[in-house]
Amino acid sequence: KYYDNVIVLIPAYKPSGLLCDLVYKLLDHFKYILLVDDGSGGEYSEIFNKCTYANEYVLLYRNIVNMGKGRAIKNGINYAFNILHEEIVNNSIIGFITVDADGQHSVNDILKCCYVLCNNKDKLILGSRSFGKEVPLRSKFGNVITSFIMKLLYGLKLKDTQTGLSQLIMQRYLYH
Repeated sequence: KYYDNVIVLIPAYKPSGLLCDLVYKLLDHFKYILLVDDGSGGEYSEIFNKCTYANEYVLLYRNIVNMGKGRAIKNGINYAFNILHEEIVNNSIIGFITVDADGQHSVNDILKCCYVLCNNKDKLILGSRSFGKEVPLRSKFGNVITSFIMKLLYGLKLKDTQTGLSQLIMQRYLYH
């Protein structure tokens, strides 16, 4: 299925060539792909230019300095609201999918999350990783701690609090 109603937002800091591979694969399934260069520096311009050259719907927003993944996502959403305002207001675009730039999320997993997004337009959808033996102890520990804090503070039981694969519903962002 081809999704022209979802924006794939990819925050990237000093990405490898895997970013372009991901973008080219996603173009088979999505109309809009928004890359956020989070202050990577001039030596990474070629990678971003190669990705955006692929298609007029591959958009690029640049932070001059690295601001962190959260701010990169917020700036990307704001940029999308500014340049795709008409499509968003008319509900032609229903939401965003955030994807890590390093290619760790398969296109199939991204499509599965998009399907869930399109059928649950009033929810925030979070992808979840399996934490096997190959995951560094530091990552497992950080995830256990933040999962505990989310449960304690908000009553939310989240398996993976640091996922890079998530969806944001446009109506929730606009009106809440």
